[in-house]
Amino acid sequence: CFLNAYNDIYIYISLYIYIYIIIYIYLSVRTMILAMLITSIAIKLKFYFRIFINIG
Repeated sequence: CFLNAYNDIYIYISLYIYIYIIIYIYLSVRTMILAMLITSIAIKLKFYFRIFINIG
């Protein structure tokens, strides 16, 4: 009985760790994608500003 309870606790802990790792990976990937988007938008804005400066 004690061993069974220990097994359940182990399963719960491993499940929590698994969920935590998934959330961590999701957040890191999301921040990476956001950073890439921001940099690409900044590059596009620089390009457009350069065009406007050339026209001006």
